[in-house]
Amino acid sequence: MPDDLQHYNKLGWFEKRPDGMDDTKRGCFIRRDGDFPPPIAFYATDGWYTELDFSYEEYLSLMFENYAFVGWQFFYIDITHDIPRLKEILEKMKNAVEKLPLHFPDKDWSYHTTRYNDTIEKLK
Repeated sequence: MPDDLQHYNKLGWFEKRPDGMDDTKRGCFIRRDGDFPPPIAFYATDGWYTELDFSYEEYLSLMFENYAFVGWQFFYIDITHDIPRLKEILEKMKNAVEKLPLHFPDKDWSYHTTRYNDTIEKLK
């Protein structure tokens, strides 16, 4: 494997969607010498990943709070212009803020709406 791709060998996924579902997004541990528990990364969109600022337990808690909808992690990371498939990600975020309140009306989705709107404003 080329040196510039070696960092992918340090990823070990702990989350995988069931067969037949979107599997391009997953939670991973980043294996590092001496780190325990290891840091968490969000792997997505054709080989792109980012380290997360929360623990494994926090990741799982957020996943359940978000009903594990595909791409929920994008609402908890800094979205920048250099993320691959940015237009597609923003469209999925928009779809989430429009559709999730219709499907789960008893849940407060205001965080997601605010986060989406702030992201769109920041990227202008």
